[in-house]
Amino acid sequence: MLSSPPNATLRIPQAKDTVMTAAAAYPVLASMSSFPPAATFVIPTEDGCNLDCGGCVSYAREEDIPAVWSIEDYVHVARDCVVEGGAQLITIQAIEPLLPESVATTFALLNEIKRLQSEDYSVSGALITNGSYTEEYIDILSFAARNNVVIYTTIAGSTKESHDQWRRQRDQTSKRSSFDDLMTGLDLARRHVVHHAGARSTLLTEHMVATLVLLPKKTLVEEVADIPALLARFGFQTLVAQGFLKWDDVEAVETKLQPKTLQQALRSLKSACDERGIMIVVDRSDDLAIAGIDLDGFITQGNEKPFVRWLPNGQADTGEHFAYKVASDASRQWTRDADFSPGELFRTLLAG
Repeated sequence: MLSSPPNATLRIPQAKDTVMTAAAAYPVLASMSSFPPAATFVIPTEDGCNLDCGGCVSYAREEDIPAVWSIEDYVHVARDCVVEGGAQLITIQAIEPLLPESVATTFALLNEIKRLQSEDYSVSGALITNGSYTEEYIDILSFAARNNVVIYTTIAGSTKESHDQWRRQRDQTSKRSSFDDLMTGLDLARRHVVHHAGARSTLLTEHMVATLVLLPKKTLVEEVADIPALLARFGFQTLVAQGFLKWDDVEAVETKLQPKTLQQALRSLKSACDERGIMIVVDRSDDLAIAGIDLDGFITQGNEKPFVRWLPNGQADTGEHFAYKVASDASRQWTRDADFSPGELFRTLLAG
């Protein structure tokens, strides 16, 4: 266990696994039915995320709750979900896994993925980050890449003005720009060589997927057309596009985007991605956010994905309730004094 958060000087061991880039590792690209059973972990932070983003899914789902689990609990649950529950994917996400206060838990889970792989379990990983601390934790991201972990980084615009409008600093006294932080980190990542034992070296951005939320802007169609050129500059191969829900009224599942505008934006985005050789995937997890949209010709993914979401208090729920907060239910909560194992709960939830 780490006694303090790792940093850029941390010495991280080499992995012996076969190199796999983001495009190759992204399971939805083969077929919807191939998406593996996943255990998704919400990483705790005492002070919340460093960014205040319009339409934040995690805050809408009220995932910023006090932690009950220790780092050892996270590792234990991840292992049990794989060994006893049959999970093949471990996802590390919100509130933000690469903050100084959350990175120790993140690194412990990455280490456990590596350990499970060394024991011949068929497991890979996904790490979802806002990209603010890419520069500070570049070695941790490199470690993730060496162990078949796909790194998802979010982007909200191709310019500082458009990006920072929706991804503001939560600390209103901060002079930092989320766009500048992201660009600095990605510039480092595109030059950062990931060394793989017995396999070819790669660049870190080969293991990264960009995620773009189609925000309710009047200039959306024009702005999205510029994003693939920016991503291509950093070597991205895959982009996931998501519709924007009105998260402050999620029970009504309303959209703030007119279908015609969203349709035009997706077509514009696909054309620009095709021109740059970037694969685009449309996320249908928020099905009604893209209701009425013609997705013919698009690769799509949806909430058919079999995953269990674990909160820092041990509460769990299934992927079908993606858009809602996890309800308090003792029968779906694992703590050390529970009379069932995390793996048992994982199997039960996926079985429906």
